Amino acid sequence: MQTINQILRKLDTAVKLANKDTIEERKLAIILFDHLIETQLRRFETLIYNFDKSTFSSKRKYSLKKRENSNRYFKELLKLIKSHNYINKKEYYLIKFCHIEIRNKIYHDFDSINNELVNLGLGIYFHILKNNLSILTYSGPMIALEDPNVGQVDFGQGIKEYDIDEYVIWQNDYQKRAINHILGSVKQDPNIKAIVSNILENKINIIRENIELLNSIISEPDNELNFYSILSKWKGQYSDLFYKCEIKGIKPISLDAILLCYLFFRKYKDAFEDLERSNIVTKSNYVDDPFHNFRLNALNNYMLKYSNEYPHWPKIDEIKRKIAGLSKLTTINDILNLFTTLNNKTENIYKDSCEAILDYHAYCDPSNWK
Repeated sequence: MQTINQILRKLDTAVKLANKDTIEERKLAIILFDHLIETQLRRFETLIYNFDKSTFSSKRKYSLKKRENSNRYFKELLKLIKSHNYINKKEYYLIKFCHIEIRNKIYHDFDSINNELVNLGLGIYFHILKNNLSILTYSGPMIALEDPNVGQVDFGQGIKEYDIDEYVIWQNDYQKRAINHILGSVKQDPNIKAIVSNILENKINIIRENIELLNSIISEPDNELNFYSILSKWKGQYSDLFYKCEIKGIKPISLDAILLCYLFFRKYKDAFEDLERSNIVTKSNYVDDPFHNFRLNALNNYMLKYSNEYPHWPKIDEIKRKIAGLSKLTTINDILNLFTTLNNKTENIYKDSCEAILDYHAYCDPSNWK
């Protein structure tokens, strides 16, 4: 019962904070919901690995490296849980979005997130928890060893007497009654449709502005700007990789090439860090590895892989039509389904173009060179 009551108290506190009027309290609700969900996903992770054992006839499915990755990276944890169907594909994307785009920004810069994003995050958490109660009801295998005399907590659902001999049955009933009451007290934000529409429209507008600016930079007849110079200035411990391209006169001369460069770096960022920590980055060990090729100043090999064409161009006009179609949707499930689809279609070019623009402005500001 200790574990069940711990889960219920977290949920009850998060919902009470979410129902408050001040944005500060609602931001704290986001952090608590995220912590509650991650804690529960970690219990699933433990269950998965506990049943993944080597035997005389077979090796375990998950290597030490994979186990370390799921413990270290939240996205890897989500992938693991999704692969075992504890969450579905849509829940995977929504939890990842809330964790990276809302929770992390609140946690590291409390004032950086506006009320609109907070309301969207809370709406997503409510939707996921109401539709996938297993996230809340799984208490782990050690629950059977906990003290059955630790009693019920009244969260407003009322205390019900059970036969102590049917401990498991009344424990499950108590848990579900409490969860249903707590989630039933949620004040759902009525403007979720308008919030989703505004967020997607703003994202599309930012992408358009970024692309227009990057195109104007490239189209200047006397342009001598090399985006590899920009990367070599601002990418820290990886700057030497881009500097080698710069001194050999290799540069991305098209918008596709610029975006491909940023896609490459973003895609392999975590692996870069692993290679740096391993201290075994040698030609013999990584002759077929894209990082080794890149260190030999062969970024063009990666671009040729995509025929120098950025692979994530979205169909902006089609997306705009679908955003307009939000007005016809009546359920939060349909609204979040469309949000997930459209947000994923624009995520890569949004991140890559924004990163390029940020680096460009930083490079062009003389104060950054002091």
